[in-house]
Amino acid sequence: MRYAVDTNVVSELMRSHPDSAIEGLMVASIALRNDAMLATRNTLDFDYLDTPP
Repeated sequence: MRYAVDTNVVSELMRSHPDSAIEGLMVASIALRNDAMLATRNTLDFDYLDTPP
């Protein structure tokens, strides 16, 4: 299965979270767009997603 970065979602995330790294925003956009679970040890970069711990 292949997932693509949704540039519209990345743009919106960039506006609301300008201090976040672009790489994290791209990963988040893929998870959000595809209703996918995001598993990471780097939870600080994804706190803005409002997902359960």
